[in-house]
Amino acid sequence: MSSHPAVSVAILRPLEYLGVVRELILSHHERWDGTGYPRGLAGEAIPLGARILAVVDAWQSLTVERPFRAAREAAEAVAELRREAGRQFDADVVEALVRVLDREGRLRECGLSGREGAQAGHGAAPIPGGEVRPTAAGGGAAGAGKGTASPGGRDS
Repeated sequence: MSSHPAVSVAILRPLEYLGVVRELILSHHERWDGTGYPRGLAGEAIPLGARILAVVDAWQSLTVERPFRAAREAAEAVAELRREAGRQFDADVVEALVRVLDREGRLRECGLSGREGAQAGHGAAPIPGGEVRPTAAGGGAAGAGKGTASPGGRDS
């Protein structure tokens, strides 16, 4: 399955107007720490759109029921994304998604609503402007890297 970004790009190649989108698709399995595929890009070398796509794809994969497993609760999915922030995902993109989900009310039912709740128990700390960023202590969790390259135990 690690070739699916390249295969997807090849399928879209005839659609010239999707040029930028092809780059995002190709890069959405790159990891912040450089251990992703297909090119092993790291950090800011990964296009921002691909970093956003990776986080949104993981959120969707975690929170939607699959034939082989139940959907995870929002709190559990947020915790998983935060565990991988700084390794698999851009931490700023993870926290941006959390803020959007909070604004949309999608975190209220699990007690993660608001600045304090969004930080509680997830190794996050406030930064200027009221944003939340994972701390070094909270960014690492036991078992990191196991089954996280593709939430739900499959390549997405």
